[in-house]
Amino acid sequence: MRGNYRIVDDPEDIEDGFHISEELEDVIIECFHIARKGKRSGLKKIQRQIEKYPRCPQLKNYLTVWYNNTGNSEKSNEANRWLVAEHPDYVFGRVNLANEHLSKSEYELVPEVLGNDMRIDSLFPDRKAFHVDEVIAFLSIAIRYFAAIAEFDRAEEELSELTEVDPYATITSELSREVTRQKMANMGKSWLERTKDNISAQVMKKQPADTTTEPPVFIHPEINLLYTNGLHVENAILEKIISLPRISLLKDLEMV
Repeated sequence: MRGNYRIVDDPEDIEDGFHISEELEDVIIECFHIARKGKRSGLKKIQRQIEKYPRCPQLKNYLTVWYNNTGNSEKSNEANRWLVAEHPDYVFGRVNLANEHLSKSEYELVPEVLGNDMRIDSLFPDRKAFHVDEVIAFLSIAIRYFAAIAEFDRAEEELSELTEVDPYATITSELSREVTRQKMANMGKSWLERTKDNISAQVMKKQPADTTTEPPVFIHPEINLLYTNGLHVENAILEKIISLPRISLLKDLEMV
């Protein structure tokens, strides 16, 4: 693990200066379930608790969850922007805002939310400990961001760190597949550009009839389909390729 901070399981060990009483803890749990169910009657219940406990960011976060679970993504984003404005040190609010920018392809805005070096301990330098869910959420959005802008080396670094934090988490395997998909999509774009350039070059200068190009020798034979067809292969084949052993697959993709 990089960074000079501890990862804890108990929220009380975070030492963020905000104490949660037993009464407030019960309220947080209640609002959590209300938000997940997304019933229409739940809105006023959450809003009343926010008015009663205005310093509690979790309650505002559950307001965003409630809006999202009732199909109102715009109100959810609006509530989250309010959350970030009121509680800029609340990790999940920042992660949610970064996710909104990613969903809108506003990649240049993500570092403004998560910091230029995209490190949780750099963004919150006064924190000495983070809850494991905070670390997983932050690393997850960082991985998606770096994959989206085709900085795959950094995406792999963050993925490796996420694996150290929780190797068996569902999100870890999902993000591993997403990074691979993004790599393949980027590879397909590069393939199309190379093909276009080759066609243009052949129009300008006819190639000798006996000129041949030997394809690379891949570890996985399935990659030959990508080499010859780019991403114009059946989805079932793409899914099979994505499921191949990761290390050897990445070596093959580098040769395409």
